[in-house]
Amino acid sequence: MLNCFYWYSILWGVILFLYSLKLSDFSMPLSIHLLIFIVITSCISWFLGYTFRGDFKIKTQNKIIRDRLLQQKEKISLLPAYIVTVLYFMNFLYAGTIPFLGYLTGQFTYGNEIQSIPHVSVVMVILALFYSVKYFYLFCITINKRYLAGFIIIFSNIILKFSRSQMMLVMIAISLIVLQMLLEQRKLFNRKNIIIAIVAFLSAAYLFGVIGNIREGYRWNDNSFIDLLGRYRKYPSFIPGQYKWLYSYAISPLSNLNYNIVNHNTNFNIRYFLAQFLPESLTNRFVYGYKNNMNAMLVKDYFTVSTGYCDSYIYGGIIGMYLFFAYFVVNSLLFIALNRKRKENTDRVVCLSFLNLMWIINFFQNTFWYTETSLTFILCYIILIKQYICIKRKQ
Repeated sequence: MLNCFYWYSILWGVILFLYSLKLSDFSMPLSIHLLIFIVITSCISWFLGYTFRGDFKIKTQNKIIRDRLLQQKEKISLLPAYIVTVLYFMNFLYAGTIPFLGYLTGQFTYGNEIQSIPHVSVVMVILALFYSVKYFYLFCITINKRYLAGFIIIFSNIILKFSRSQMMLVMIAISLIVLQMLLEQRKLFNRKNIIIAIVAFLSAAYLFGVIGNIREGYRWNDNSFIDLLGRYRKYPSFIPGQYKWLYSYAISPLSNLNYNIVNHNTNFNIRYFLAQFLPESLTNRFVYGYKNNMNAMLVKDYFTVSTGYCDSYIYGGIIGMYLFFAYFVVNSLLFIALNRKRKENTDRVVCLSFLNLMWIINFFQNTFWYTETSLTFILCYIILIKQYICIKRKQ
């Protein structure tokens, strides 16, 4: 499903439910102001999702693009996949190691700094995220193994880099596209696909926990570290401990945001408030002294994320949180308006998936500041604006 507004409402509902289970000491009583904010913005988001639901449909476009590609009226090159591979291996040579092998052999654990080529690594990650999703989408609509190969080439490099964040971003983006396709084919809610979706989610969540254990220097089935970090008190014994990683990552951002609001951690600063809307690379250059969440209060310092709203609260109070949400909505509506002009372009669905990522990942941290999401989002904007200008010139 590619309706970012629906996802906002659904995910807040899921996170509030998980938080209410109180399996961990991180689930402290919520501030009434925060609860009201979540309810109001979720209602607004659901209304927007319903109002603009037509802009997220892709079935007709998929058919047009599939026919065009199969009739060889258009051919998508695999050159970006090869360029990405070269950039990744340049980084591996620069770092003197392949991170996946290093973690697997216990050479180093999560927290060891792995050097990357300045600037080149940023371009590498943006291209990898965008084109991995694009090739997977093209494979889904054409069943052409050539595009599957492009996806596998790029995703293999992401695995070798052993970046859980990049793997997660790609998997979420392609899952959203598959869900939207099944939804429009009226196959999403049949028994077979529901079972497949549940198994896939549980497997991915389990793997997320396994990778977490390994990255911290423990055996894949040794969950003692997350037991300690997560401060669990009544976790069901029949549920594998690997799922504690996902539960902790799901509730800790809300817990940290709530912690700041309950303790009135505000320091009104218009300069820092505006800085949160810029990518990290720009704030480092033009807003001296600012770093996302640098003044955030944390329940425990090892869970450092506190949703995308934390800095909005610190530098603008509760009103700042509403302003941040409004900025998100306006940006999304502009993005949708530009995307509406190019329904038969192969990049349209890819751009929609990254718009959804902006909303979903904002549950963990500010996606306008976070490099991997912000710069990929800007790339999508550039693609949309370029296409919009081309259309206007033809008219």
